[in-house]
Amino acid sequence: MKSFISSLVLAATLTPLALTTYAFEADFGFGIDLTRSNLKLDNNSGLTANDYISDDGDALGGSAYVKMREANGFVAETGFVHGSDTLFGGTFDHYSYDGVFVRAGYEWRVGKNFSITPLLGIQHTRLYFTEGMFLNSGAEEEIKITSTRPVAGLKLGIPMGQTFEMYYRLQYSELSVGNLMQQSIGIAFTF
Repeated sequence: MKSFISSLVLAATLTPLALTTYAFEADFGFGIDLTRSNLKLDNNSGLTANDYISDDGDALGGSAYVKMREANGFVAETGFVHGSDTLFGGTFDHYSYDGVFVRAGYEWRVGKNFSITPLLGIQHTRLYFTEGMFLNSGAEEEIKITSTRPVAGLKLGIPMGQTFEMYYRLQYSELSVGNLMQQSIGIAFTF
C-alpha cells in the first residue's frame, strides 16, 4: 500500500512540474472510460499453475484521468484504472486490479473528424487474487502482486465539437507475472 501511495504522489507531483517547465499554449481536460481487460499470467516467471489461475481472465472496469494537450499535438495524461472479474476454471475464483499511470504521446489530427494518438508511459499495478469466495464457504485467501512497468497504447478519437471527444484506446502492459491488455471506450472533455 505504501508503494502504491508513493507512486500516486509521484505521478501527481511530476505531471504539474513537467507542465510548468516552459511556457506553452495548451488545453487541459479529463476523460473517463469503460475498460475490458484481459490478463494472461506467465507460469514460466517462477509461478506454478496451481498458485494462480490457469485460464485467461477477462475483467470489466474503467479509468479516469486528467490530460494536457499542447497546441503542437503533444499529449500527457495521468490517472487511475480499476477492473475486476469472477473466474471459473482456475485455482482462484476472483481477481481484480487497480493502478495509477502516467503516459504521453503525440496526437495526429486526420482532418476534422478523426485523431490518432500513440501513447507510451508507465503504470503501477496491484493485482489481487482471491480463493474461496464462492467455492469454499470457509477460508478465504488473497494474494497481492505489485508491478510497475512500461505501457504502450494507441488511442483513436472522434472529435465531437471543440470540447468533447469520443475514443477507443488499446493499451498493453507487461506485468511481473504476465501481461494485461486493456480495451477502452470513453469520452474526454477539454476546457
